[in-house]
Amino acid sequence: MINVLVVEDDAIARSVICAIIKSGGYNAMEADGGESALQICENANVKIDLILTDFKMPNMNGVELIKRLRIDHADMRAVLMSGFANDTVDTEGGKMTNLLFMRKPFLPQELLTMIRTALS
Repeated sequence: MINVLVVEDDAIARSVICAIIKSGGYNAMEADGGESALQICENANVKIDLILTDFKMPNMNGVELIKRLRIDHADMRAVLMSGFANDTVDTEGGKMTNLLFMRKPFLPQELLTMIRTALS
């Protein structure tokens, strides 16, 4: 089973995204922000294959979260989501590998296609 960790501070959006992921045959795990995502990754007894994270969240944005997770999981695949048209991904001058970007809102099939792309 492929495990996808969804990190989204909006509970309704998180619930919808997890339902779409489950409909695609993946296991969806939920975190409401960066700190809870770090705890889940640290305590998970399963491998997390992909992190799907919102870009703008309180306390820790999606890029910061991915950077922190990759300290211990260097090859972790990630999809960064944003609903803000002006968002750009600043990785402090360096290109982050295994990172894709997706604009919200998206259709269920677009999300599932992005997940397959990220995992391939």
